[in-house]
Amino acid sequence: MKAKVKRNGEIFIVHVSGKILMEPVEVFRQGCLTKLIKDKFIFNFDGLSFVGSNGITPFLEALREFERVQGRTLKMYNVPSEFQKIFAANLAGIHNVYTDEEVAMRSFYENVPTINLPDPVVEDTVELEGDVTIDPLEAEMDHQGSVEASGVS
Repeated sequence: MKAKVKRNGEIFIVHVSGKILMEPVEVFRQGCLTKLIKDKFIFNFDGLSFVGSNGITPFLEALREFERVQGRTLKMYNVPSEFQKIFAANLAGIHNVYTDEEVAMRSFYENVPTINLPDPVVEDTVELEGDVTIDPLEAEMDHQGSVEASGVS
Protein backbone atom coordinates (compact mmCIF):
# COMPACT_ATOMS: atom_id res chain seq x y z
CA MET A 1 0.00 0.00 0.00
CA LYS A 2 1.26 3.46 -0.89
CA ALA A 3 0.05 6.89 0.15
CA LYS A 4 1.10 9.97 -1.80
CA VAL A 5 0.12 13.38 -0.48
CA LYS A 6 -0.35 16.50 -2.56
CA ARG A 7 -1.50 19.88 -1.40
CA ASN A 8 -4.22 21.85 -3.15
CA GLY A 9 -4.49 25.17 -1.35
CA GLU A 10 -5.19 24.42 2.30
CA ILE A 11 -6.45 20.88 1.59
CA PHE A 12 -4.28 17.78 1.38
CA ILE A 13 -5.23 14.99 -1.03
CA VAL A 14 -4.06 11.58 0.19
CA HIS A 15 -3.91 9.20 -2.79
CA VAL A 16 -3.93 5.67 -1.40
CA SER A 17 -3.14 2.82 -3.80
CA GLY A 18 -1.91 -0.76 -3.81
CA LYS A 19 -2.80 -3.76 -1.69
CA ILE A 20 -4.02 -3.29 1.87
CA LEU A 21 -1.64 -5.21 4.09
CA MET A 22 -1.24 -4.99 7.86
CA GLU A 23 2.30 -3.52 8.07
CA PRO A 24 1.82 -0.64 5.58
CA VAL A 25 -1.50 0.24 7.24
CA GLU A 26 0.30 0.99 10.52
CA VAL A 27 2.81 3.26 8.73
CA PHE A 28 -0.13 4.95 6.95
CA ARG A 29 -1.97 5.43 10.26
CA GLN A 30 1.04 6.90 12.03
CA GLY A 31 1.86 9.19 9.09
CA CYS A 32 -1.67 10.58 8.89
CA LEU A 33 -1.95 11.03 12.65
CA THR A 34 1.36 12.86 12.98
CA LYS A 35 1.42 14.87 9.75
CA LEU A 36 -2.16 15.52 8.64
CA ILE A 37 -4.57 15.19 11.54
CA LYS A 38 -4.78 18.95 12.17
CA ASP A 39 -5.27 19.72 8.47
CA LYS A 40 -8.12 19.35 6.02
CA PHE A 41 -7.60 16.22 4.00
CA ILE A 42 -9.41 14.01 1.50
CA PHE A 43 -8.73 10.39 0.62
CA ASN A 44 -8.48 9.35 -3.03
CA PHE A 45 -8.78 5.55 -3.10
CA ASP A 46 -8.19 5.13 -6.84
CA GLY A 47 -5.94 2.12 -7.26
CA LEU A 48 -6.58 0.64 -3.82
CA SER A 49 -7.00 -3.13 -3.90
CA PHE A 50 -8.38 -5.58 -1.40
CA VAL A 51 -6.36 -8.71 -0.67
CA GLY A 52 -8.06 -10.20 2.36
CA SER A 53 -9.21 -9.53 5.88
CA ASN A 54 -5.64 -9.41 7.20
CA GLY A 55 -5.19 -5.72 6.40
CA ILE A 56 -8.75 -4.44 6.10
CA THR A 57 -9.52 -4.48 9.84
CA PRO A 58 -6.52 -2.30 10.81
CA PHE A 59 -7.27 -0.06 7.81
CA LEU A 60 -10.88 0.48 8.96
CA GLU A 61 -9.68 1.06 12.53
CA ALA A 62 -7.23 3.70 11.26
CA LEU A 63 -10.02 5.48 9.34
CA ARG A 64 -12.27 5.42 12.44
CA GLU A 65 -9.41 6.84 14.50
CA PHE A 66 -8.84 9.69 11.99
CA GLU A 67 -12.50 10.63 12.23
CA ARG A 68 -12.52 10.46 16.02
CA VAL A 69 -9.31 12.45 16.51
CA GLN A 70 -10.10 15.02 13.84
CA GLY A 71 -13.72 15.37 14.88
CA ARG A 72 -15.15 15.61 11.39
CA THR A 73 -16.56 13.24 8.80
CA LEU A 74 -14.01 11.56 6.55
CA LYS A 75 -14.08 12.72 2.95
CA MET A 76 -13.16 10.37 0.11
CA TYR A 77 -13.60 9.78 -3.59
CA ASN A 78 -12.70 7.14 -6.21
CA VAL A 79 -13.83 4.42 -3.81
CA PRO A 80 -13.58 1.04 -5.62
CA SER A 81 -16.82 -0.94 -5.68
CA GLU A 82 -15.44 -3.73 -3.47
CA PHE A 83 -14.84 -1.14 -0.72
CA GLN A 84 -18.18 0.61 -1.00
CA LYS A 85 -20.12 -2.06 0.90
CA ILE A 86 -17.32 -2.52 3.41
CA PHE A 87 -17.27 1.21 4.13
CA ALA A 88 -21.07 1.40 4.26
CA ALA A 89 -21.15 -1.41 6.84
CA ASN A 90 -18.12 -0.39 8.91
CA LEU A 91 -17.87 3.39 8.61
CA ALA A 92 -21.56 4.30 8.62
CA GLY A 93 -22.11 7.88 9.66
CA ILE A 94 -18.45 8.87 9.73
CA HIS A 95 -17.61 9.15 6.03
CA ASN A 96 -18.85 10.81 2.87
CA VAL A 97 -18.02 9.69 -0.65
CA TYR A 98 -17.89 12.28 -3.42
CA THR A 99 -17.83 11.99 -7.18
CA ASP A 100 -14.42 13.60 -7.62
CA GLU A 101 -11.69 15.70 -6.03
CA GLU A 102 -13.29 19.05 -6.86
CA VAL A 103 -16.60 18.16 -5.21
CA ALA A 104 -14.82 16.68 -2.18
CA MET A 105 -12.80 19.89 -1.79
CA ARG A 106 -15.90 22.08 -2.08
CA SER A 107 -17.53 20.02 0.68
CA PHE A 108 -15.33 21.77 3.24
CA TYR A 109 -17.03 25.07 2.38
CA GLU A 110 -20.51 24.25 1.10
CA ASN A 111 -23.14 21.55 1.12
CA VAL A 112 -22.49 19.29 -1.89
CA PRO A 113 -24.07 15.97 -2.87
CA THR A 114 -22.45 12.72 -1.87
CA ILE A 115 -22.57 9.36 -3.60
CA ASN A 116 -25.12 6.97 -2.14
CA LEU A 117 -23.28 3.80 -1.28
CA PRO A 118 -25.03 0.46 -1.61
CA ASP A 119 -26.71 -0.84 1.51
CA PRO A 120 -24.42 -3.19 3.41
CA VAL A 121 -25.26 -6.88 3.24
CA VAL A 122 -27.53 -7.65 6.15
CA GLU A 123 -27.24 -11.13 7.53
CA ASP A 124 -30.66 -12.65 7.98
CA THR A 125 -32.07 -16.05 8.73
CA VAL A 126 -35.15 -17.77 7.42
CA GLU A 127 -37.23 -19.84 9.84
CA LEU A 128 -38.12 -23.32 8.62
CA GLU A 129 -39.94 -26.01 10.54
CA GLY A 130 -39.05 -25.89 14.22
CA ASP A 131 -35.37 -25.40 15.06
CA VAL A 132 -33.96 -25.52 11.53
CA THR A 133 -32.74 -22.25 10.05
CA ILE A 134 -30.89 -21.45 6.88
CA ASP A 135 -28.57 -18.51 6.57
CA PRO A 136 -29.46 -17.08 3.12
CA LEU A 137 -25.86 -15.98 2.60
CA GLU A 138 -24.67 -19.57 2.92
CA ALA A 139 -27.56 -21.28 1.10
CA GLU A 140 -27.10 -22.03 -2.56
CA MET A 141 -29.89 -22.52 -5.05
CA ASP A 142 -29.50 -25.15 -7.77
CA HIS A 143 -30.80 -24.72 -11.32
CA GLN A 144 -34.17 -26.29 -10.41
CA GLY A 145 -34.89 -23.81 -7.63
CA SER A 146 -34.07 -26.11 -4.72
CA VAL A 147 -32.11 -24.77 -1.79
CA GLU A 148 -29.03 -26.61 -0.61
CA ALA A 149 -28.76 -25.67 3.04
CA SER A 150 -25.07 -25.53 3.80
CA GLY A 151 -25.86 -23.27 6.77
CA VAL A 152 -28.33 -25.62 8.47
CA SER A 153 -28.09 -25.68 12.24
